Amino acid sequence: MKAALQLAIEQAFQQARQAMQEQRSADAFQWLERAHILTQRQPVLHAGSH
Repeated sequence: MKAALQLAIEQAFQQARQAMQEQRSADAFQWLERAHILTQRQPVLHAGSH
């Protein structure tokens, strides 16, 4: 996996976790949508976005 893609995936999951901790569910959902798209070729990570 390319470094830029890996970084984008990590950022999406991190931002989603932070938004959930801050009870910003709409923001968390947007970050999880991004993670969902970015991880389509990585089944284990992709499942984590569900």
